[in-house]
Amino acid sequence: MLFDSELSSFANLYVQAIKTPEPRATIVNGAGRFEVRPGEYEPDTGSQRAEVTLANPKFYEGADVWVYDKVRWSTADTANPAWEVVDQFHDGSAISGDPTANGSPPIALLRYGQQIRIANGKGSPVYWNGPTVERGRWYELVYHIKFSKTAGEVEAFWNGQKVASFKGPTMNSEYTYFKAGVYRAKETLTGISVVEHDEIGVATSLEALKAGTHMQ
Repeated sequence: MLFDSELSSFANLYVQAIKTPEPRATIVNGAGRFEVRPGEYEPDTGSQRAEVTLANPKFYEGADVWVYDKVRWSTADTANPAWEVVDQFHDGSAISGDPTANGSPPIALLRYGQQIRIANGKGSPVYWNGPTVERGRWYELVYHIKFSKTAGEVEAFWNGQKVASFKGPTMNSEYTYFKAGVYRAKETLTGISVVEHDEIGVATSLEALKAGTHMQ
């Protein structure tokens, strides 16, 4: 395992969320809870986000990675966003200033309105058009990714079923890294986004991922 966290704390993670007077990134019943309300903007970026960043390990050209994320939209969620990012592999530009990066995540779990989707943050390619969000339901997402600017691969498994298989570019910059929480369009003027992540695992093989997480 490269990273194993049940999000019992945010130690060693970079938190991008409003912290006062009421933190929007918290731990509730052993799960990370991330909330964004209309008119609230995280101060580091001026965006509507509540996210944690796994800055290490970084994934470079040729890296072969398995990722587990257990996620749900809370019953307290009332948003209908133009777009909303729930987890993402972010361009290294945010840390390295890589001029080849364009800022959009090459791979992300998103919500468009109430539809779940796995796609490039630019909108294309779309790796999977998923179902309508069921609030209060836990979903298990597994990624298998080979990172490359030219010859990458993406496989995605949703609640144990393979839903995506793609070959092509899977990164835009020198390296990429993982973020989770909720990040949404500034144009989302109504509704509260509330997303929970119960466990995140990152490994170099499926066997290691199974050994280090509670994936079914």
